Amino acid sequence: MTPERIGKYQIVGKLGQGAMGEVFRGHDPVLNRFVAIKRISSGLDADETLKKRFRRDMNREEALRVAIEALIDASDEDLGTGGPDLMRGILPSVKTITRSGFSDAGEDEIRRHCEVILNDRERL
Repeated sequence: MTPERIGKYQIVGKLGQGAMGEVFRGHDPVLNRFVAIKRISSGLDADETLKKRFRRDMNREEALRVAIEALIDASDEDLGTGGPDLMRGILPSVKTITRSGFSDAGEDEIRRHCEVILNDRERL
């Protein structure tokens, strides 16, 4: 169900939904501009990762890293959810929303982030 308001923002519509939450198009009445608002779903294993690492004004690369790391964390916690399998080419899908619009992150970009995260974890 789409809320009418989130904080000070009037919700205009829903832009998308994924495993970690929903994204809405909202209107900021103070600045008279439209914004994208991400509402993270509760009860997800990825929540803690997102809450620990997310910060405002992240660039695209940083945001992709946090999102992919959260997806990997969720797959580690949930036996029914498989994580990325680089050998078989099984990768998460990640969407980005910027002022320019909504787009899919490229497979090569996702693979690169997965490789870095998984390699970092192997070293621990």
